[in-house]
Amino acid sequence: MMSWAPSTETTVNNAEIHAAGQLALSTGNGKVSYNNCNISTPLLQASPGIGTKADVAYNNCTISSTALAGTFTASNKPSGDWVSHLTNINGDVGDNRNLNYYRSATTDTTTRKRGSYAVKIAPKVASTAITYTFTLPAISGEAQTVKGSLRFDSTYGTATPPSIALSGQGVTQSHTCAATADAWDDFSFTFTPTSTGDITATVTVQSASTSGFAWLDGVYHYPMTQSARHFGYLWQPQAAQVADSSITVRQAPALAYPVVVDHGTNTISVTGDATSRQVYEACMADLCQTANIGEAKHVSTVDDGDTFITTYEVVPQSGVTITGNYTDALGVNVALTATLPIAGCRIQLYDVTGAQELSNQVVSGTSFVFPILYDVYSAGHVLRLRVAYQSGTSAKLPQEVFATLGASGASFTVPDETDTVYATNAVDGSTCTEFTASYPDLHIDVSDGDGTTSVQRIYAWSVWANTQADGIRLMFTAVTAQDELNYVIDQNVVDAHFDNVTATPVIVTGGYIKRADGTTVIASTSGSIQMDPGRAYIATGTVPTAAQNASAVRTELTTELGRLDVAVSTRLATAGYTTPPTAAENADKVLGRNLAGGSDGGRTVQDALRASRNKTAISGSTLTVYAEDDTTPAWEATVTTAERDALSGIDPA
Repeated sequence: MMSWAPSTETTVNNAEIHAAGQLALSTGNGKVSYNNCNISTPLLQASPGIGTKADVAYNNCTISSTALAGTFTASNKPSGDWVSHLTNINGDVGDNRNLNYYRSATTDTTTRKRGSYAVKIAPKVASTAITYTFTLPAISGEAQTVKGSLRFDSTYGTATPPSIALSGQGVTQSHTCAATADAWDDFSFTFTPTSTGDITATVTVQSASTSGFAWLDGVYHYPMTQSARHFGYLWQPQAAQVADSSITVRQAPALAYPVVVDHGTNTISVTGDATSRQVYEACMADLCQTANIGEAKHVSTVDDGDTFITTYEVVPQSGVTITGNYTDALGVNVALTATLPIAGCRIQLYDVTGAQELSNQVVSGTSFVFPILYDVYSAGHVLRLRVAYQSGTSAKLPQEVFATLGASGASFTVPDETDTVYATNAVDGSTCTEFTASYPDLHIDVSDGDGTTSVQRIYAWSVWANTQADGIRLMFTAVTAQDELNYVIDQNVVDAHFDNVTATPVIVTGGYIKRADGTTVIASTSGSIQMDPGRAYIATGTVPTAAQNASAVRTELTTELGRLDVAVSTRLATAGYTTPPTAAENADKVLGRNLAGGSDGGRTVQDALRASRNKTAISGSTLTVYAEDDTTPAWEATVTTAERDALSGIDPA
């Protein structure tokens, strides 16, 4: 037996201790540490009297099961402050205990939620409030968050569920577990200490029997809880939680992403379209699940979650797109992207440099994303994207675009152009079953039961063929349209010929089709094919009526007269040319001309007219004719009168 007096501090290192009774006895507030000792004794501690207390630590010791089972005598009841701390018992880093007379607190890897270990609290006294305490560091004025969970079993009872309280350094926080057995109840404390020091965390339990248990999980305090994972927070060895800026959603949405992590095969299966961020957040949420707390962290990010790095292999299911770059066990994966003209396009992605087809598929939406292993397809590879679309009697012009692979991937710009000739012809190419492509010689086999087909059906079939896997691969844009009647086979794209594989002669009507090099379009092995020679021309509109012709002539004359007027006015504006008088100017000039002609002024036309319209007056032998205001005299004359009734004047007013 070893005993120590009040306030004594004792350290025992590398000792062999095999006592017949108890190992340690304290009469006061002593403190002792056993380090790397081999201990075999019935009791670890004994209390000489009620209310005594001590602090004993056992670090990395080999301790017999008998000693662990005995811990304290039952005859005396020491203070609850008499605590034994056992760390790494028998070399097991997961076996750590905090014991006193009234309860045991042990690390538990079976029932846990967020931590590497939960703290399992087993009361030794029923229906009595018993505490489990530890400290948390605090810095004055620095806000912090403490998160965790409480739990109890059905034997514990629901009358007084476990609770946790924080006190000290100006902090007062508390939480009582919901009265539901066998269920984790989460708590979160956010506070700002008013002074620097230790905050005391106190868990209080009161079980209805000594067989009931309570648990604390998720609050870091070494060695009882050595790590904790809270989604949305950094996984650091400290109680204060720091928000993780790489996480943008709550845990539930992250778990709902189409991502399945298999820790047995070290694979990440992506079952639906997702972004790199979503895959990353789903993996982080998965690692926060209780069943996976013990799994090593296999995923990280260097750019706040936009891309991620994982030691696992990412496995997208067939047809699944992962938007964004990432690095997995196979190497650096980058994305090739394109916005397509319409949903339902057939695409072919081809590595021109490496002479390898990378993808040949129908894309359901308008966004095409293809992950590529950058470590394999190194920088500088030229990539080609072919895009074709046909549905019924509508189609897009086929497109072929190129991009160069870089460290961030590659992006294709795809034009959106409607095939107006295809739409005008209104022939569904998928129904033109008289044509088939004979690979690899690339003959266009013709097998027509009625012996008649048309160039429009040939073109419609070729447009449809572009949307098939072999068509976009082997005869893309083999046939192009000049207009609704004229079509060309480009032998530089594919050396295609028509081959009538039946004994029935076939007549091709509706227009004209040729090879660009002028050679025959008919295969040497073909049966009889008759085609219209020479270029065909399109009739534009219907024959106009006489009225329509007249209207058109009038319109044209108006246009030409307008042009003539413009030409004349242009000539009149040249230097030295005097602009002719207007009609009003001509009229005014006539009024001022002499009645005798040949000059202006004198007896004018205007004065002659004034005597008929304006005011006149005779005074004595003088006649006065006034101007248009009937006030101003215009001209005068001498009058002679006879012996009769006198005419004294004329006033037009």
